[in-house]
Amino acid sequence: MKTTKLILSCVVALILIISAVINISSQLNSLKRARGQNSDLEARISELKENNKGLENQILYATGSAYLEQQAREVFGLGKTSDYWLKLQPEDKKLDLYPEVTKDKNLPIIQQWILLFTR
Repeated sequence: MKTTKLILSCVVALILIISAVINISSQLNSLKRARGQNSDLEARISELKENNKGLENQILYATGSAYLEQQAREVFGLGKTSDYWLKLQPEDKKLDLYPEVTKDKNLPIIQQWILLFTR
């Protein structure tokens, strides 16, 4: 009887030890996965913080006077009194960028080539 109690208590102790080892390994694996997820989330948080700083800078620029002046120049054509304005030629007075080339028979061919590229 004593030997069966001893064997039974050893079996129960062995089962408890095995279940404890399995539980510990499971918890270590869960902890390892949680640490990996935590590092991924920390990297994502730092990326989002940098993105947030960039967006805040864009908001500051968009509400600042420099952006408003730029938009007034581009959209409405407005400027300051210290700006220089160019007067462009009207469309009816177009420049003749390609003058008509005529062949002059009195000049030698080399002179004709020089005139062609220097006019």
